[in-house]
Amino acid sequence: MEEEPITKEDNKIKKHFKENKVAYIAGSVGVLVGALGGGAFVLTRLSGNVAIVDSLKLINWKSSHISKTIQVALPRRGHPGFIIARNSDGERWGSIKSAAEAIGCNPSLLREHLAGLVPDINGETYTNLGENLGAAVNISAAN
Repeated sequence: MEEEPITKEDNKIKKHFKENKVAYIAGSVGVLVGALGGGAFVLTRLSGNVAIVDSLKLINWKSSHISKTIQVALPRRGHPGFIIARNSDGERWGSIKSAAEAIGCNPSLLREHLAGLVPDINGETYTNLGENLGAAVNISAAN
C-alpha cells in the first residue's frame, strides 16, 4: 500500500496544531476539570458525600447519612370497583374487569348489561351490588 504524498494542506494543518498546541491542551484540560467538577457536584447533591479516589480512577460516593424514614404502603387510590354478582348462583367478583375475565366477555359488554342495554350475557344475568368498600372499612377499623 502506497503512502499518499504530503500536500500543502497537510503542512498547513500540522503548522496550525504546532502553533496552537498550548490552546488545545488548555482547552482539553478545562473540559476534563469541568466534567469532573460537575460530576462531583451532582454526586454531592444526590448522596451527600464524595471522595475522589486515585485522581481519575473512580469516584466513591458512599453516603454517611443514615435515613430513619419509614415507608408505609398506602391503600390504592382511585375507584375501588363495583361488586358484581351472578344472579343464578350468587358468585361475586370485586370489579367489573375481574367479573368479565371470569365469564369470558368484554368489560364494556358487562357494563352495558348492568346498565340495562343488553338483556343477558350467554344466558346469564348479573347485578351490580354497589361499590367495593372493603378497603375503606379496613382502614377505618385500623384507626
